[in-house]
Amino acid sequence: ANFTKKEVDVKYDPNDDRPIQMNDPYLPSPHKCIFCEHNLKIDFRNTKLLSQFISPQTGFIFNQRTTGLCYFKQFELEKAILKARRFHLMPYKWKETVYLDDPRLFNPYENTMKKVVSTEKEKYGH
Repeated sequence: ANFTKKEVDVKYDPNDDRPIQMNDPYLPSPHKCIFCEHNLKIDFRNTKLLSQFISPQTGFIFNQRTTGLCYFKQFELEKAILKARRFHLMPYKWKETVYLDDPRLFNPYENTMKKVVSTEKEKYGH
């Protein structure tokens, strides 16, 4: 069975004064985490990627609100970082100086999740 939607040719009638059905262009796009959007696999051996989610001053893992990752990828990321530290691929207390000049995937000083619209009231303003 073919479940694809066929497009119907719609003719424009200048005498038709009814409103055209269209999506709201002012609605914010739904939030997607970096790993889900680009279909990236989190591996404990990829220390260059993992180090971008670690604070350079303290060595702590940034939280989910800061990184903007979904719950499952944040959990997987934390497990991978802990595993890399256990195998001595990454330090515990600081970020490797080699990775300090890497491009940032997110702003660690800004809450990325506050831009995500969570309720119907915020979405439509009712």
